[in-house]
This record gives sequence, C-alpha cells and structure tokens, in this order.
Amino acid sequence: MSDVMKTLGLTQLEKALPVLFEQARQQKMTYETFLQRALDAEVEGRNLRAAQRRIQAARLPVTKTLESFDFSFQPSISERLVRELADLSFVQTTTNVIFLGPPGVGKTHLCIALAVKALAAGHSKAHNPAQWEDGTYSVEGAAARLGVFPGTIHTWLKGGKLTGYQLAKGMPWKVYVTEEDMIRLQEWLRRARRLRREAL
Repeated sequence: MSDVMKTLGLTQLEKALPVLFEQARQQKMTYETFLQRALDAEVEGRNLRAAQRRIQAARLPVTKTLESFDFSFQPSISERLVRELADLSFVQTTTNVIFLGPPGVGKTHLCIALAVKALAAGHSKAHNPAQWEDGTYSVEGAAARLGVFPGTIHTWLKGGKLTGYQLAKGMPWKVYVTEEDMIRLQEWLRRARRLRREAL
C-alpha cells in the first residue's frame, strides 16, 4: 500500500495511516468518516510542510513567536495592538507596520513573529519593491540596476563597496545606489571580467 501512496504523492497520509487505522477500529468509523479523516490528515500535513518551506525560504535570522514574547518585560508595548496585528489584516490591506524604539525592547522579535504568523497563514515572503519611496533600492532592485545577482549586492554591502541599512535585523535592506556608484562599480565589474578572461 505504501507504494501506491507514494505513487499518488500521499506522503503525509502514509505517516498518519497507522493511527487512523487504530482510531477506525476503536471508534467503528464509517467508510465516509475514515476517508474524510484520511484526506484531512493529508491536507493538514501538506499545509504544515508548505508553511515550513515558506519559513525556510524567508531566511529569517531566527524563528520567534508572539506566544514567546514577554509583554510584562516591555509594558510600554500594547499587547492588545500586537494581538490585533496578529490577525494579519495589515497584510490584506498592504499597510506598512513599523516598530520604533531603542535597542533591546523587542522590535525584531515582534517583526519576526508577525512574519512567521503570515508565512504560516499561507502568505509568501514579501516581495520588496525595486526602489523604496525614499529613493533607496531593495537588494533585488540594486542588483537589477547594476546588472548583478542579489548575492553580489550583499557581498558589496559587507565589503563596503555599497552602503545601505536595515531598520532591524531580518528586515529588508535599503541600498544607496548613486550615479557615481553605478559608474564605479560597472567599471570595477568590467576590470574583474577582463582579468578573469585573461587568466583563462
């Protein structure tokens, strides 16, 4: 039977079946009830795996939850407001949420916890615009403007070839790309490519 389930792609049902068989025997389930529970187990398992994949793809620095946030540690934060944000209506209305405050008050924890909540609810990683309203670029936008991969932009940010900032750890980058940066980095790329060709 496991070969048939693998062929049909019912990998989650295969894990749940022994427990379902036992429940069916004990509860004397009808065929319809057993089938419904079997299909529910498959769907639930797939949803859980999809949420795990989305969380992994988001490359969050750590995984945090709202349940693990200690509101008594930071009484200036409105627990009611944060719980309202947890219903994710701001995602539906594409409203920005900004946490402001000094270091160590839980801004990053809350940002990541809301991201985890959104990813678990089926939303995929937010796509950053190519250019932010303040004129800075997202990593993807800077990469497109300079004709390189996003990984190269991260390398240049670490190495000081480009400047940028994050509002909090785990948040999107805002990268400065001036006309001078464009000329300087494109010239640097041309030299690097020429040296690579000459080395071959």
